[in-house]
Amino acid sequence: MMNKRWIIFFSVVFVCHATVAQQHFELLPESKLIPELPADPVSHRFKLENILITKNLRSSLGVTIPVVGNKNLQLATGASVQFEVHPNGQAQIVSTEFYVDYFLIDVRWSNFLRTRLGLGHTSHHLSDNWYEKLQRTESVNYSRDYVKGLAVLADERWFVYGGFNYGFVFHLENGHSKRWHWQCGGEWMPMAISESTEIYTAVDVQCFQEADFEAMNNYQAGLKFSKAFRNVRTFYNFRHGIDERGQFFPRHRALHSVGVSVEI
Repeated sequence: MMNKRWIIFFSVVFVCHATVAQQHFELLPESKLIPELPADPVSHRFKLENILITKNLRSSLGVTIPVVGNKNLQLATGASVQFEVHPNGQAQIVSTEFYVDYFLIDVRWSNFLRTRLGLGHTSHHLSDNWYEKLQRTESVNYSRDYVKGLAVLADERWFVYGGFNYGFVFHLENGHSKRWHWQCGGEWMPMAISESTEIYTAVDVQCFQEADFEAMNNYQAGLKFSKAFRNVRTFYNFRHGIDERGQFFPRHRALHSVGVSVEI
């Protein structure tokens, strides 16, 4: 259950920022202060990837919604479910990962600097017991209640970011004392093809203390189609390093994929 002290803390932070901002607030603002992180595999969005060489699929169903805010301050919430599908295997839906960001407080300090502070929960589950029957893995209790922070430096055609995720409640079997995740990355759009279509490249690196700070690395390139406040991307992605799925901790893997994502 979410710690009440964290709820009070985030409420105070938002009220303080709102007092400083002193600007008109609107419900469900169309634009977001913090962009989606295109190479982050667990960012909240609709996404479908085909893992090359195989017919296996990775999918995500999610969205981040700005609830209230203005051009300098927003309160948002987000959620997604991630899963991997092996259509020709005995375990067709392999695992399911749930991510919920209860509070996201986004602040624009200048045209160049933006920050995010958030509180959330994630839990990871095997979706099919064939993996246990085939002795490929054993089901574990993996869940985290976390507080996270992110700083974004942004210009018109690029942005870079760095942040942390601290699991103040962390279950990996009977608990775990190594609670920190660190993250950095960015996006660069070197060339516009048309008014609404751009070539982009992106990278995301995450290090997990429970795996002795081994990294999960994602490199992505593709086309970004922008319309109003929605982005559609078609991309190629290369991922290698620690497996982010808690049920397969601490395994490593490398995979190439092509896919499409929709950011609402």
